[in-house]
Amino acid sequence: MASPSLKKAKPVFFTGQDTSLATVTSWVFKIRSYVRASTDEPEKVETATSFFTDTAERWFMAKYASAAELPTFDQFIMAFQACFTCANNARRLWLTIESMDQGTCSVLEYHAEFETVLSQIGGDTDMKWARMHF
Repeated sequence: MASPSLKKAKPVFFTGQDTSLATVTSWVFKIRSYVRASTDEPEKVETATSFFTDTAERWFMAKYASAAELPTFDQFIMAFQACFTCANNARRLWLTIESMDQGTCSVLEYHAEFETVLSQIGGDTDMKWARMHF
């Protein structure tokens, strides 16, 4: 007897208004999970963009309106992140790390945000520098 498939929660709609690193990264993570079972690249892109409204929807229509075919899902995600991630280069990310403070966040929330930004910098990160700014 085949096991029943799990039902996944639908990702939230992405408007393009909140382009914080945490929001963009979270949406990408959730949409990747949501379309993971599909092997049809255009279907993955179409499904992902069905969760776009407002600015994000207009960006997609303008970028791909005259395209003969949709990009692969990974190409789409790269273009999406390049457009909607405020801190899309290492220098900006370093400045983000340097100016972060916990404020009223819990330690867990602050740590998650810090790790998210740090992961976007990539493998060239000096961990001594990073610990100094945590």
